[in-house]
Amino acid sequence: MTQHVYARVAGFQLAVIPLAPFRIRRTTEPANAIDVEYHAPDEVRSARLIPEDAGYRSQLGEFTASLNDVLDVAPGPDLDEWRIETFIFTCCWPSDYTLCSNNFPAAPGPFDLVGPHHEMITIQHPKTIPDIEQMCAPGQTVLHVQRTPESDWIDLAYEYEGAAWWQRHEVVPFPDRPIAVTMQAPLEVASDAIAAAQLVAHSLAPFTGIQVSPVRSFLRDFPLAFLMPPLLFAWAGTIAMAAGLGIGRRGRSYGPELLPVVAGIACLLTIILVAVAVMRYRRFKSIAESGTEIEGEIGPTHSQSGLMTINYSYEHEGKQYEKSYRLPSLFTPSEFESGKVVVVVDSKKPSRAFLRDLLCTKR
Repeated sequence: MTQHVYARVAGFQLAVIPLAPFRIRRTTEPANAIDVEYHAPDEVRSARLIPEDAGYRSQLGEFTASLNDVLDVAPGPDLDEWRIETFIFTCCWPSDYTLCSNNFPAAPGPFDLVGPHHEMITIQHPKTIPDIEQMCAPGQTVLHVQRTPESDWIDLAYEYEGAAWWQRHEVVPFPDRPIAVTMQAPLEVASDAIAAAQLVAHSLAPFTGIQVSPVRSFLRDFPLAFLMPPLLFAWAGTIAMAAGLGIGRRGRSYGPELLPVVAGIACLLTIILVAVAVMRYRRFKSIAESGTEIEGEIGPTHSQSGLMTINYSYEHEGKQYEKSYRLPSLFTPSEFESGKVVVVVDSKKPSRAFLRDLLCTKR
């Protein structure tokens, strides 16, 4: 069973949502590619994702059957770099650091950034943060305290397993409440780690939302999903009979003599599926091109089997409509307290609509 996912990486018009527990590294060749590892209970599954021409290509690891065994890909921001996103904030991703999941909310922050020399950067957004001078733990020595309009920080020295280490807490302003960025590193690499932590701290920005692809909504359409299983079963039976294998149950075998019947059913289901797909596609296209954009409210959400169901409502000409949308879990429902959606509504039949933007603003 996968864990909740509290962070994703986004850029190059892509948003990458890994299965957790995970580790994500950046590569230098090919440029901008990322290596994603999903630490499943029985094995480590991996994949390399390579941005390419507003899309991507992938390379699968030895124990990986499909890309979905490691990650999901959704539309993302049009950036020429990767950034880390949570439903609260986004930040830059230092090139030499590995993005790792942890046991949040038991851990201080939603992810860890781990450097090549065991240095680590974490980001905390608690309800209350003590004064910077009170962030000294037993056994630590205060080296420096600095207060500026942009941020406050404290540098601390301590020993870990006989080696000298350096820790810095930097507190930066944020729209609802301050955020603390903590760096800890062996003394010999502390200066580089401090520079990386400062880049992260001063790149922090509020997360504004998710853009939902109409194609994704189209592919998740219920009539299409309902028709696919019997269609696949009918074609599997057709192929089996054509190969002379026969199919049957309870001791009875049905062979090539039923081939025309099963093949006819398969063809009929194919025609129905294609017709439904064409009609639904035209409807989606019509709504996308001439529909009315309406802002709605997010209601109760819940998460199950790695998917989050978001219930939302919108109003059109005085009448209220309710719908739901499912997407890979990126946060826990309890953290998804409030937000808004932008839906594109069919003016002729307002109950027909698809979700365009998911604006995850907190109360």
